[in-house]
Amino acid sequence: MTNRTQESETSITALLHYLWTKKLYVILLPLAFGICTAFWSLTLPNLYKSTALLTPADGMSESGLQGLTGQLGGVASLAGLSFGAAGGQSKIDVALAILESRQFLFDFIDRHELAVPLLASKEWEPEAKTLEIDPDVYDIESQKWVRKVGFPRRQVPSKMELYETFLGVLDVEQDTTTGIVTLSVVFKDPHLAQHWASKLVDDLNDKMRRREVDKTRKNIAYLKAQVEKTENVEVKQVFYDLIQEQYKNLMLAEVREDFVFDVIDKAIVPEMKDSPKRALMVVVATFIMGFLVVVVFLIMFLLKDESKYEQS
Repeated sequence: MTNRTQESETSITALLHYLWTKKLYVILLPLAFGICTAFWSLTLPNLYKSTALLTPADGMSESGLQGLTGQLGGVASLAGLSFGAAGGQSKIDVALAILESRQFLFDFIDRHELAVPLLASKEWEPEAKTLEIDPDVYDIESQKWVRKVGFPRRQVPSKMELYETFLGVLDVEQDTTTGIVTLSVVFKDPHLAQHWASKLVDDLNDKMRRREVDKTRKNIAYLKAQVEKTENVEVKQVFYDLIQEQYKNLMLAEVREDFVFDVIDKAIVPEMKDSPKRALMVVVATFIMGFLVVVVFLIMFLLKDESKYEQS
């Protein structure tokens, strides 16, 4: 037992001595890698994060169709109609799905002219307060794309490429406990980050409002058609009441700006960059390289030690 302990201590001592003989590599390689990482990190553009906090607006727990179904369910037996079980998704779930949908973002990118800043911007110039555009990607004077890309990309960006790029700067999270939604845009230009975050909320509310208006009008048309079909006076009166209720919903939908989300904390222009965290990158890179160097020398020591053992 004593011999094994002595052998173990001898091996550890030999390993430490071996690493000490390689101390220049152990120190200089991680240091050099850290310096290279520092220079590389300086080539990365600063990214700024603008965030808006949203809360579901009052009465957004169920869709208009679901609410109408619940109302009609009570008179289904009188009218001889069947509307099925009340169900479906909440307006919040629908709104969040629409927010990241292709068609909504296609329209958003076109409406607010996001193509050039998304794909041709280099970095934000804080002193001049301008976003530098890469002339090798987009010619400002001729307003033409001049970039050179390989298949399947095209010189003029497709809607799908713009959509995928924008998803990379957009982050949406919902707290399942409180229902609060955090919408963030991370981009090179802090002013555009704030502008896009604000416009996303405005456009989404407008989209959901117009969607609800169209749905309510269809509900009214449907109810009016049912009035014409039935001869039962009591059922007709119920339908008239429902039509009146739908007109109230229509009026509220048309005048309410924050239709699906109320903004509890507006997006502002960030003053400090969100990333890259250059100091952290250098520390992590140096540590990883140092660890790898030690592992390599450890393997070399074990192979060398095993070779000596076989020869003996």
